[in-house]
Amino acid sequence: MSETDFSLPASPGTALVTGAGGRIGAAIAARLAAAGYAVVVHYRGSENGAAGVRDTIVGKGGRAEVLAADLARREERARLMER
Repeated sequence: MSETDFSLPASPGTALVTGAGGRIGAAIAARLAAAGYAVVVHYRGSENGAAGVRDTIVGKGGRAEVLAADLARREERARLMER
């Protein structure tokens, strides 16, 4: 599958990217931001990685916010989705 096979909706909104402090999640977050989405950069343990992804997106004129949550814990999933 090539990069051109990946299409996004024409009207971007907000995207929550789980695990965005790591390599694959960071790449997905960057792609969504480049397409105009506001990105919620989620992490569980890689705060520095997530902050770096946010800083890169914002540095390129995008919108991003970092949120930590352990998705194995019900109350943390609920808190994340309330935001």
